[in-house]
Amino acid sequence: MIASCMTGIYKPTCNAVNKSFCRDTDKKCCNHVGMSDFADRLRHALDERDVSQSQLARWLGVKPQAIQYLCSGKAQRSRYTTEIAGLLEISATWLASGIGSMTPQNPDGRQEIREPSSVYASRPVPVIDYIQAGDPRRVIDAYTAGDGFRTVTLEGDMVNQVGPFTFALEVVGDSMADEFREGDTVVVDPDAPIRPGAIVVAKLDRDQSATLKKYRDRGFDKNMDPVVELKPLNEDYPPITMDASNPGKIIGPVVEHRRRLIR
Repeated sequence: MIASCMTGIYKPTCNAVNKSFCRDTDKKCCNHVGMSDFADRLRHALDERDVSQSQLARWLGVKPQAIQYLCSGKAQRSRYTTEIAGLLEISATWLASGIGSMTPQNPDGRQEIREPSSVYASRPVPVIDYIQAGDPRRVIDAYTAGDGFRTVTLEGDMVNQVGPFTFALEVVGDSMADEFREGDTVVVDPDAPIRPGAIVVAKLDRDQSATLKKYRDRGFDKNMDPVVELKPLNEDYPPITMDASNPGKIIGPVVEHRRRLIR
């Protein structure tokens, strides 16, 4: 006999002890119409874990539009199902098919309650070139994991601390030696605050490519236009002044430095 939920039809995977008493208010016990497809289950899991769509996109290293598409109901599956399940600490089988419980269970049938951890908290970011770094938001907005970019993976707390347009650069030249050597990798977050003495990626209007330098705020000129000094760490190179006569922009500060040990 099939018992009806207030919003749908009982399905064989219902976990209610007495299926005839299944109610819409007990949404975890029944795969009723509101939980019948991938998008409904994903939205429910996000709500349960108090994770936003944009936050999940950052964790996966994809555009927010990709998660919006998955939650829209237009997709019945995703190649990221396993990764999403790991990040949200839910059952991948349940997310993909609706079978079983949302929360992974121990062999004795009890729900496995795990403390939030960073085991699954990883995110790939693309390594772009210095020309692309001059307008990274346009590059990153068009980037989807697997697009052919070389990537570096962020892990732990860094995953949640950086913004959606974070990118990586490989250090070229020796103007920032010895601290930053050719072949090292830096991670740059255009949404992070720029503090005095920060290492930043900047681009002058006159140049095609961006540059990696130390940031120094030099106040304002007589017309109250800001003046910034971009200082190389290698004293063999002269500092660059960015002002009204030599305009440019700060792309963002370096938030992580990975040194290449084998050269």
